[in-house]
Amino acid sequence: MTGKNLEQFFNYIVGAFQTDRGKWPRDPNLVLGSPLVLATDCVTVTLAEVNAGKEIIPARAGNQIQVIDFTVKSTGAFAALTSILIQDTADTPVVVATLAQAQLTDGAILFPGETGVTLGAGFYGALTRGKALKVIKDGSAGTTATNIIIQVTYKYTHTAP
Repeated sequence: MTGKNLEQFFNYIVGAFQTDRGKWPRDPNLVLGSPLVLATDCVTVTLAEVNAGKEIIPARAGNQIQVIDFTVKSTGAFAALTSILIQDTADTPVVVATLAQAQLTDGAILFPGETGVTLGAGFYGALTRGKALKVIKDGSAGTTATNIIIQVTYKYTHTAP
């Protein structure tokens, strides 16, 4: 199978209508909520962005993000902050995970089940409808570290208004 044929076959399997405008997983013509339509994004978040809060997965109107897995690598040791939160952008955010400052040492790799990673209600659950996923510090502003690299595996699920 050629690349284009393989892509058409994949889109047929998930019930999507193939267009030339975009490719999966974010093509708006995909059947949202299909268990086969997972995406993995890898984002570098600088210390300043952690302190200010950075959106790492965009919102889609009428959809919820469901985080399936994540891995975080710390570059430099974080000091001063209490933790780093992975949460949605709602006024009352749904927390996916809390990463304790004590584990955010240089080169540390954190993932679900690791010491210092507390999973919230948003891990493998639906986040707030129409809201994005972000990373933000908890407590005082973080210091000394350079960045974190976060890889998130997720899907969008369609929800009725």
